[in-house]
Amino acid sequence: MKIDKTTFCVAPWFEFRNDPMGEFNVCCQIEHDKSNFKGKKDYRWPHNSPEEFLNSDYVKYLRENLTGGNKLPECSKCWRLETLSNDSASLRKSLNNTYIDKSKPDWMSLYFKNKTDFSSNLLLYADITLNNTCNFSCITCNPAESSKIYTKWKKHKDANIVKKLINQNENEYFQKIDLITKSNEKKNLLHYILEFKPKTLKLLGGEPLIDKKNLNYLAGLDIKTKQNISLNFVTNGSKNLTKNDNMLGEFKNILYVISLEGVGKIQDYIREGSNWDTIKTNIEEYRKYNPTKHLSVSCLLQSLNAYHIDKLAKWCKELHIELNYIILDDPSFMSVKSIPPLLREKILDYYSKKTEEIKLDFNQLFFEMPFSETDYKDLLEFLNWNDPNENWKTLFPEWDDF
Repeated sequence: MKIDKTTFCVAPWFEFRNDPMGEFNVCCQIEHDKSNFKGKKDYRWPHNSPEEFLNSDYVKYLRENLTGGNKLPECSKCWRLETLSNDSASLRKSLNNTYIDKSKPDWMSLYFKNKTDFSSNLLLYADITLNNTCNFSCITCNPAESSKIYTKWKKHKDANIVKKLINQNENEYFQKIDLITKSNEKKNLLHYILEFKPKTLKLLGGEPLIDKKNLNYLAGLDIKTKQNISLNFVTNGSKNLTKNDNMLGEFKNILYVISLEGVGKIQDYIREGSNWDTIKTNIEEYRKYNPTKHLSVSCLLQSLNAYHIDKLAKWCKELHIELNYIILDDPSFMSVKSIPPLLREKILDYYSKKTEEIKLDFNQLFFEMPFSETDYKDLLEFLNWNDPNENWKTLFPEWDDF
């Protein structure tokens, strides 16, 4: 089987993911609603099993097209990032590089050399969300990914902006979140996925490092199982990483992706519950005692941090930490689409001499995500509801005129 490297992605072949609402995917960036595929695309926990999804007609369709050189519309987030940056910032490139760099030489070439169809029984990477238990309530987040936001939105579900947010999602929103939580209490998806013997297990939340039940379950696995699995946590950095390593013990590898939206007060505002000094200490301590272990930062680029990401980029560079970007699309009003034209000019001017440092082309980004008056108004409405004391006006002075 020939591989077209310009579109090939390992995710449909070797990966599994469930999103916070239980939907099965091959990665966290794919958008099924944009697909041209006419058959069944919606597989979700607890109604479907991972087996049903992994060799479904839809996943085979993804494998065939991406291997054969077709840029599918559901993968547009990666295509967009690859036009915005020459670096390997897209998830597709990052995943491909990970498999190639950390594998035995040419194993993938050998695998595809003898491949004659688009089925796959090799699960190398499982990326699973187990619950929404979290100690943060980030302004870009939602009830399915934060128990604190779940409580707040449910309490204020009649607020106009909350109604808008819920209506943009699925019907019976809170009930569906409750169903997933109860299902995981009966038969945890973590236990189910471990039966596939994945080489890497990526855990998200909520905040996975405060999930004592599942951490204790992992710590109690037999040594042979542990030695064949690398753990990858997507964490907010609030918990001591070194202590977590010591608790989990004999796993082949333990890796961390720290979700940060800035440094200092910018980080603490956008990710409510954050304490930058604590996060900074946790990361710096881990780097000091584990200099060779992989640690990266993931930054969600959106309306409020667009003017400030150079400080995060500088901090990561000083600590030799890999920084990757995710372009926020949802909720739309938190995306760069809500940034007014004059503020866009200010941002472009500010970054005109910093392009190399942030490794992003804001001209292209703003072209692809044009200003939306509706999103701008929704952003102000949300901030007025979420931050009645208007602290954001002090922290983000670049918005003063808007």
